[in-house]
Amino acid sequence: MGVASSKSNGASHGLSNGASNGAASSRPPSDSKREVSEGRATAPWILHGRGLVFPCMLPKETAMQYSAYAEDPNELVKFVGGIGAFILVNYTDSPVGPYKELVFIPGMYQYFDSVAGKVKTAHGISRIWVDNQKSVTDARANWGIPKELAEFEWKEPSSSGPGRVTVRHCSNGSRRGVIFDVTFHDNYSPISVPVWTKVPLLPNFDVLNWLPLVQLGDGSHDHLLLTTLSARGWMKPAAMANKPRVDTAILPSVESLYGLCIPSFELQFKEPVELRSEIPASVR
Repeated sequence: MGVASSKSNGASHGLSNGASNGAASSRPPSDSKREVSEGRATAPWILHGRGLVFPCMLPKETAMQYSAYAEDPNELVKFVGGIGAFILVNYTDSPVGPYKELVFIPGMYQYFDSVAGKVKTAHGISRIWVDNQKSVTDARANWGIPKELAEFEWKEPSSSGPGRVTVRHCSNGSRRGVIFDVTFHDNYSPISVPVWTKVPLLPNFDVLNWLPLVQLGDGSHDHLLLTTLSARGWMKPAAMANKPRVDTAILPSVESLYGLCIPSFELQFKEPVELRSEIPASVR
């Protein structure tokens, strides 16, 4: 049993078939107006950008192989599977400056909510890469999100062809090669639909309160950090153009997936709640 932590997997890597190398590099210009503090950027964070979400439903046995990256000796969580996702984000504005991100969520985890006195479920991030060192350091400290540093190439779709995102291990690191490489289309609809998670006339109600993130505290396995989010933006259909190429030592191989493009959004990561109670033996 395990949940996401900052401990990385040192296995040698393999690649599943998919997009070929040689994509043109494109880094959309940042419109960030915020100054980045040298100190830690504490919660909450408000971020703006563009993203792609590709939900996936992996067999539980497969998902577990890519979710148990750290031991959980205190039995604070239990992986139960369910819907996960691959998420690609280009943040143009954040408290730590602009950066790009690849997220893998294998599915859901059970945890014990000592306040409510019952077992609940939440998504947990197993692997996540960004191209901003301050994002790595501060997100681990704030929410226990196990960010790692990587190199990104991001090409937006155009009339001449699909978009492409390639994520590689850092050239100065111990590993080499591609982590994730995918081409995608987002031109299925000329219209984007507005979406917001807060309900009008109910300012204290947010749909994402029912979809929190649960992570092991960074550098410690003796507590959990439960984080709720809030978001608003626009969305439209998207799809992978082919089977993505992945480093199968650290990410599962999947077929081409359908999902959503979020051309513009505002996302808030709130201050986490610390939980220390273990799951009751009757539930394990």
